[in-house]
Amino acid sequence: MAGTQQPPARGVAFRMVEGRRGSTPAGRASLAAAAAAVDPQLGSEIEAERDWRRRYGVHLHALVEAELRSPGDAGAVPRAGLDACYEQVEFVRDRHAVPLTQAVELAGERLHTAQVRGHGPTAPLEVPYRGRALIGDELARQVDRWVGAGIVEPSFGDAFDRLAAHPEWFDLSRFTVVVLGAGAELGPLAHLCRWGARVVPIDLPRPGLWERILRTVRAGSGTAIIPLHHRVGRSADDAEPAAAAGVDLRTGLPELARWLETLPGPLTIGAYAYAHGAEHVLVALAQDALALHLLAHGEQVSLAGLLTPTDVYAVPEAVVTASRARYDATGPLSRVSRSLTLGRAFAPNYPGTIRTADGARYGVADAIVLQQGPNYALAKRLQRWRLRLARHEDVRVSANVAPATRTRSVISNRVLAAAYRGAPNFEVEVFEPDTASALMAALLAHDLHRPPATPAPGTPIPHELELFTEAAAHGGLWRNPYAAGSVLPLAAALGLVRPG
Repeated sequence: MAGTQQPPARGVAFRMVEGRRGSTPAGRASLAAAAAAVDPQLGSEIEAERDWRRRYGVHLHALVEAELRSPGDAGAVPRAGLDACYEQVEFVRDRHAVPLTQAVELAGERLHTAQVRGHGPTAPLEVPYRGRALIGDELARQVDRWVGAGIVEPSFGDAFDRLAAHPEWFDLSRFTVVVLGAGAELGPLAHLCRWGARVVPIDLPRPGLWERILRTVRAGSGTAIIPLHHRVGRSADDAEPAAAAGVDLRTGLPELARWLETLPGPLTIGAYAYAHGAEHVLVALAQDALALHLLAHGEQVSLAGLLTPTDVYAVPEAVVTASRARYDATGPLSRVSRSLTLGRAFAPNYPGTIRTADGARYGVADAIVLQQGPNYALAKRLQRWRLRLARHEDVRVSANVAPATRTRSVISNRVLAAAYRGAPNFEVEVFEPDTASALMAALLAHDLHRPPATPAPGTPIPHELELFTEAAAHGGLWRNPYAAGSVLPLAAALGLVRPG
């Protein structure tokens, strides 16, 4: 029927499958291909899965376990997953579709360039936290408290110790950072500007958004290089450049890629853009295609990104040991509750460990929140795969796990907002956006100046999946005594009856 027809696709789009463009085939195919690289049976099970929305988390968990057991090529899983996902999408312009990797060939009118300088002073690191601005020794003491409480990994504290010992690392004047999703709540734009970086902000063509971005740039001490759709004159305010700025990553990918090619390196490509639902997957793929193009055509290109704590990670045995010690110290109430709920509530975070081919043991930290949906999980997994594969191919990466944060996208979901309100009852700290943004930007500054917290290319690490454990700020989910899925529903219930 005409009423059920989808609008014509534009830009990065899922391929047509049985008359529809949807994200489920892409998610299932990419995860199945990734799994098949280390466990063909698991790949077949994922491919045959029909209850994708409810069971995608089970398969993500199984994939991490399979990778830990496999002694094979560390790049095989991310390469297979990305390749399969690219086969499920295309770039559409004027009803003409090409593979996403060929989208740049459709570039039309070239973008123009504006340069905007900040007029503020270079500022030191300052972390807003619970009504205070943490600096110097006060910040160091708070980081120590987070480490002691298991909110962040000890290596997070080590990174901040190095930053304290090298305040000059907050001079970013020799770095150029492309900030994809410049207006993102957890993005580093404001901090990069305060620390004198040359930033290349990329976001949607919305004048109000760009007026805010331009105010941020002018308040800092750095410089912004901005793509424009047409030339602008000298203006007394930011209204004219704001009206001409902005590129939709999904539809303007070819022109943006060509424009970025003209910028001198070295460049760090930071992926921070977010969207709702299936659109998030398409935006993630647009960011990925852009990074892939620049890696192939630019010199000294590195990648940066923030990872979600509500995912599945391999964690070292020390994390498992700390979690089990906390579980052993819990009182009888939680154990009785676990018994009454047939093991569904207050389950131990790590019922077992997995031995790798070289004899090391790892736990699987599973903090998947099903309400976030398979599209969110796929978008974040694509980002993880690219960062892993880039490092495997000797590209520098800055990949940091950010804490659970009260962003607008979270608090717009009633259940998620309630779970975050109730989480502190279960030893999980949920951060405000300004706090998390400052902490993650500081880690980026650390990684830009030093061989990154995530190991440098060519540096052996015990297992490739440990790439994301260094300096992780998981909010307590990894070292928690309880599995996230066994207490977050209780947290949500508490949050619903205790609003605020």
